[in-house]
Amino acid sequence: HELSFKVGDFVLVRGETGVGKTTLLKSIGGLQAFRFEIIADNINVYNSDSWRPSIALVSQSPFLYGHNLSEMIIGKESSEEIDLNLYAESLRISCLETWGEGRIGDLTNENVSGGERKQIALARAVYSKPEILLLDEITAGMDQKLTKRILGNLRECNQFKLIVLASHELLEEGDFNH
Repeated sequence: HELSFKVGDFVLVRGETGVGKTTLLKSIGGLQAFRFEIIADNINVYNSDSWRPSIALVSQSPFLYGHNLSEMIIGKESSEEIDLNLYAESLRISCLETWGEGRIGDLTNENVSGGERKQIALARAVYSKPEILLLDEITAGMDQKLTKRILGNLRECNQFKLIVLASHELLEEGDFNH
């Protein structure tokens, strides 16, 4: 089988549970062994042994580290060197600009909903500045309005060479290049 992506593509991979969407995402990102070649202008640019892009994968069930939103997105160790513009952009893309307002006490995986964890994991992924952003069922558990906002924000982004979203949901095709 052959897949072709162009720089700047936002691609939806849709299928039922268990058909291999997660495996495909991990293979695209080089996180799982898979034999492939990348050919550009009839020249073999990469093979599966040398393919090491800068990637970020937001999984179906992300685990969060930290006690507040900035630690969960940036990481506790690097909190002194925050890129404020990138942090703000990460919050905007994942629709978390006002999320922390009114929250009291430590945040934990137990007191954050599954949809909120995915939003925070998306912000963390954006903050890491990957070339390729892989999203595994990121919109599952989110209402339609929030899904549309996040997909619109991602579509407007030009900082990624490729975004691939795996989903079993019927998302609107207008939100994607293919």
